[in-house]
Amino acid sequence: MKMWLAEVFCYQSERARKRPIMKDAMMDNHMKARSPNQHDFQVLEENLTFFMRDLLGHGLRILASHKINLAQYFILFQLNHGSALPMSSFAKHYPLSKPSFTNNIDRLISRKLVTRMRGTEDRRTILVSITTHGKKLMGSLQRTRLKFLQSYFNRLPSAKRHALAEILTALRPVHEESCVGEGIKNILKK
Repeated sequence: MKMWLAEVFCYQSERARKRPIMKDAMMDNHMKARSPNQHDFQVLEENLTFFMRDLLGHGLRILASHKINLAQYFILFQLNHGSALPMSSFAKHYPLSKPSFTNNIDRLISRKLVTRMRGTEDRRTILVSITTHGKKLMGSLQRTRLKFLQSYFNRLPSAKRHALAEILTALRPVHEESCVGEGIKNILKK
């Protein structure tokens, strides 16, 4: 398993393949003194950092083409996967200051991507929900992202692509139970 996992995560873009992170023989010598578990984590750390940088860069370019920043995308993403959310609970679990969060909501409202309304049960509660226009934008962003990922990962053999999908699916509950995923899980519960 270690061998194909390293192979999957060592897969690089055409440009990066010309300048590999670390040759296999060099990596083996470099990692000889470490336990197999440490070696796995080192390989994962190096390659995940590489992929996150490239995928985030591509994602940011897609968002910029739609005049959306990353914070606004995450707000739309959360709203697109549920009903209206109270601003207070959303902002509490969001890694933005309240003024910054409100500013991003205001920008999304001005573009008619979200709406803000008073709660029906408690008029003090301010709810935020995604509009039809916002859902269309999220659909467009998702199609663009999927097209990119398909072009990126279709270079892997089908079995390895399937194995990678299984690993990422298995990691999702672990992530949701971690402190990183807690905020998102709490938002979706409400």
